[in-house]
Amino acid sequence: GVDGVQRMWGKFAEHRFEPNHVSWSILIKAHALECDPSGAWRAFHLMKQAGVQPVEQTWVALISAHAKCHRPKRWADSRVSLVIDEMENAGQGVTVPTGTALMRVFGQLGMHDECLRVFHMVKECGQPLNARFFNIFLNALSERRDGVSPAVSHMFEMVGHGLMPDAFSINSVISSCATPHELECSLFFLSFSLASGHASTDSFNNTLRMAILSTDLLVARDLLSDMEAYGISANWQTFSTILAASRTLHELPPHRVNHLLDKACALGARPPHSRLTDIILSEKN
Repeated sequence: GVDGVQRMWGKFAEHRFEPNHVSWSILIKAHALECDPSGAWRAFHLMKQAGVQPVEQTWVALISAHAKCHRPKRWADSRVSLVIDEMENAGQGVTVPTGTALMRVFGQLGMHDECLRVFHMVKECGQPLNARFFNIFLNALSERRDGVSPAVSHMFEMVGHGLMPDAFSINSVISSCATPHELECSLFFLSFSLASGHASTDSFNNTLRMAILSTDLLVARDLLSDMEAYGISANWQTFSTILAASRTLHELPPHRVNHLLDKACALGARPPHSRLTDIILSEKN
């Protein structure tokens, strides 16, 4: 953590060792790991005052400090846009690692236009693109939920760069399906993931969401049966997906939804207590 890094710096000072770009980057990364973007910015400005020039790993660490945190729970920080200004002032262009980090945070913030802008900036930098770069971009598109066509187009672009889609790529495409008429598309890519050995609980959960939103409970039931046949366990998100999707459609028969929930629990889904409390209260009302 930050305290440990600063104690080590005290040891360095005893030997008259001046922190360099690696030392400063590690300190900024320590703030990022503690989900403290303000601390990361303070360290960055002190680094500049010390006359140390940031390098690529410094920028990646500073960007990462703005990402969403689960523990403690904290949303992504929009101050990440200022990092691009600092990079331009320093004459540093967007590279594949910095662009990937930026797209991850912009995607979490829902700033999809910025994410697309960074995507094209990275492509123009001339560096070889990698699978993680495309996967982060596909994931940002999936959160936009404006249809599957853009995601499919960029996945083929990924293949054009000699990069094979993995489980993360395919699941992001399935997540991009937003309307009931795209159920067939989500089923196609689920079949593709099964054939390529990349099927996961997440891919089934996302396809299950589309089936319920399409009011096709027979497909939803078959998906749960396929999970059992392929030995894929359900999780608490399976339970939550069924519950959340069914609540948006009041015309679904409650006993059919309950059957899906029972099947999910039999496959290992363990709903969080908050979900169970919601069910109990709604039944009571």
